[in-house]
Amino acid sequence: MAQNRRMEILRVVVEDYIRTQEPISSSSVTSRHKIGVSPATVRHEMAQLEEEGYLMQPHTSAGRIPSEKGYRYFVDQLSSLIPLSAVQRHAIQDFLQGSVSMDDALHRSARLLAQITGQIAVVATPSVLRSRLKHCELVAMGPRMLLVILITDTGRVEQRTFPLPPEWDGLSQDAFHPLSSTINRFCSGLPMNRLGEKLRTLAREESVQEGGPGRLSALTSALSALPVAGPAQQTIPWKRRMDLVSSLVTTLAACFDSVASPQDSYDLYATGAARMAHRQQAPGEGIASLLDALEEQVVIMHLMDNLAHTAVVQHRPVGVAIGSETHTPSLLNAAVVTSGYGSMDEGRSQTGEEDQGEVAPAADDSLAFVGSIGPTHMDYRTTMAAVQAVAQYLTDFVRSQGDGPDLEAGGADRAFMAE
Repeated sequence: MAQNRRMEILRVVVEDYIRTQEPISSSSVTSRHKIGVSPATVRHEMAQLEEEGYLMQPHTSAGRIPSEKGYRYFVDQLSSLIPLSAVQRHAIQDFLQGSVSMDDALHRSARLLAQITGQIAVVATPSVLRSRLKHCELVAMGPRMLLVILITDTGRVEQRTFPLPPEWDGLSQDAFHPLSSTINRFCSGLPMNRLGEKLRTLAREESVQEGGPGRLSALTSALSALPVAGPAQQTIPWKRRMDLVSSLVTTLAACFDSVASPQDSYDLYATGAARMAHRQQAPGEGIASLLDALEEQVVIMHLMDNLAHTAVVQHRPVGVAIGSETHTPSLLNAAVVTSGYGSMDEGRSQTGEEDQGEVAPAADDSLAFVGSIGPTHMDYRTTMAAVQAVAQYLTDFVRSQGDGPDLEAGGADRAFMAE
């Protein structure tokens, strides 16, 4: 009974401090809340909470403020998030419904989340590593140059170019249609980080003999059917033709591998830093170091990605790291709230004859994350609810992109942006 009362007092102190950002005294607790006990009892319980590490007293004559341990207990007791108000939900719907592309949706989501929370909003682009191939197109680009266009199921477009050997100089676009169709037939629906190996596997399973058997002979057929330039076009040895085929397969596979490079897994959009600094009553060193953290893109990316993954494993809608839990010196006075978005459990297809059901869905099927960074005295209820709401919107948007994305090129050229 006494323990329950003590933790109820802790909840009250945390909520009041979040609201006022002023140390909370025992008299203010009894005057603002129906605790049912005297100020002396509250004072005793607060002293016990301080002894147990849940509260701190910045000055001997002042009230108490939550410690990192106190915030953690408070957050863990939020068993269910209070939904956003009708006004906030309509604001999200109205503001984000106008998104015309994935990039536009990410920009809008970051701005809106920063506006709702008054803190820094960070939104990651869908990870190429966790995306799947929707379509591949090979485009002839002048003499002996080939453009490879890869479109993911999240609407991201990656482009690569490479030179062709002299024998394929001047090929028309029509010459590459069968090869594009073959790649789409066997690779569409595969994770992007498996495309290169899939192409190599297809090549290994092909027969190098003209007209040779093999269920997967379509790849060699499509490649060997490419016309060869020059007067010896009709008499080129079959081995030389297969050498050209092997070279092109190797180049295409390396091209696919480069698209799924871990270094290019995410790009981040961040906004709200100026707004948050302006709102803080005493910016001081804590806010300055928090702003410095934005410069550490890789650190932020790994922290929020891991936090979102942990939340899924623990069956929580959002993940929260407070102070030292971030393991980041510049975030010791900050808290991070994040959630994954873009789970494709509904509607993600896995096409290809041998690959149906080959890859079991991971526990965390999200494509990227959205989150908020603010001081440890942030409004956790509002922030957690807002992050969850925006993550759900982005998940719905990603699924709609899978049905017919409004594509934007240049995904590899996106940069970390902080307003």
